[in-house]
Amino acid sequence: MKLYKCISFSSSYWPYIADERKIRFATISELLSGNDQQEFNHRWDSDSPTFKYLAREIRTHYDGLYQKTAILSVGQSPNRRCWNEYCSMGGVRYEFDLDLSVAKESEVTFKSVVYDNNKTFSLERFILSHQIDDRMRMLFQSTHQMNCNDKVTLLNWIKSDEPNILTLEHASNEIPFKKTTCFQFEDEFRFVHLFEPIEPKALKTVLVDQKVDLATLGLTLTRISTCDVEKVRKRLPNCPAEICEIEFS
Repeated sequence: MKLYKCISFSSSYWPYIADERKIRFATISELLSGNDQQEFNHRWDSDSPTFKYLAREIRTHYDGLYQKTAILSVGQSPNRRCWNEYCSMGGVRYEFDLDLSVAKESEVTFKSVVYDNNKTFSLERFILSHQIDDRMRMLFQSTHQMNCNDKVTLLNWIKSDEPNILTLEHASNEIPFKKTTCFQFEDEFRFVHLFEPIEPKALKTVLVDQKVDLATLGLTLTRISTCDVEKVRKRLPNCPAEICEIEFS
């Protein structure tokens, strides 16, 4: 599988991938500064007393997850629109081969981004969109205050695996791997990882200065395409990858 990363000459770190054989993950705040600023705008709005009670139990943990999340965005096609968006003043396009079998060993989550204008930002609506216990569905849809029996039902549900599974699916799949269709030109593929573990156990793959070795993700640098071959060859005289004139699909 081929993947691509465009970096403008205006970024002082454009040579680092070739120099260090490492690639850098962005924090969510960095990612949003130059892209879809709403894509991590997960919401807790609800008229349901039951969901508000659930939110009090899990919100700190849920929101804290994104403070520990790092994202590497790359493209799946060498298209001109991406180059014009990110390298209009010139730059480089790193090209990689991805070995999926190696990437799977890294414990980093990765897959293609889905472009969908119906992305579910609300955890409550996401839960209701799945098959859940009828009694719990009625509680979530009710605007009446919970009685003692309702609270027992909710607490028993919280103790089951279902709320954890659905919450994690929303936080780790629906939110980071969906974008609106206006960004479809990016044809994006993402690696999503953590700066530090959620639970007190060691991470197999550790980011150092937000970077990780290409080999850890199963990435092999194969080519550097650019609008200024002479400049890149002069800056990267020992680069084993091919350096060539930029072309587009």
